[in-house]
Parts: sequence; structure tokens; C-alpha cells
Amino acid sequence: MNLSQLIKKEREDLLNALGVSGLSEAEAEEVSVEITEHLERIVMETILANLNDEQLARFEAAIEKGGPELDATIMSITASVPGLAEEIERSVGVELEAIKQAKNLM
Repeated sequence: MNLSQLIKKEREDLLNALGVSGLSEAEAEEVSVEITEHLERIVMETILANLNDEQLARFEAAIEKGGPELDATIMSITASVPGLAEEIERSVGVELEAIKQAKNLM
């Protein structure tokens, strides 16, 4: 499941947990976009924290080069890291729970 699918799946739960379930569709979409951007940063941090020096150099070179093969190159690099997909899913899950719990602290 990719990040966008995960966010869509969790969207209603997140909006309810944040106490903003009564938002207009446009406002709900704006909140969803902000949460998605935040979680994308979490994913990037998790990836970077789990790469060795050689993988990190290849990853940075791919980012700098850009182009249509960027996604494929990044997927190739990250696929070579054992357990990374599970670690990303765990990190995103922990962050989603933290977002939900933050509402309870307010």
C-alpha cells in the first residue's frame, strides 16, 4: 500500500480524531494534503536513516539527476534494504497514532 492509499484509508479516522470531521470537502482535502506532506517527510527520514553510505550516495545522485527514471531508481535502492518497507509502514503508523493522540492533549 502506498502512502496516498494509506492516507485515504485513514482520512476519515484522522479527521474524526482531530475533531474536524465537519469540514467542507475543500477544507478536509487541505488537511489531508498537509498530513500527506508531513507523512512523506517521515517516509523520507525513515529511508535516509536506513541507507548505508553507498546507497545514500546513489539515492542523493538520483534525486539530483531527477528525470523520468527517478522513481524506479529510488525503488531499486530502497528495495535492496532488508525490512525497509516494514520500517516505513511502522514509522507512518506511529506518526498517525501520534497525530490522533495529539488531539487528546489539547
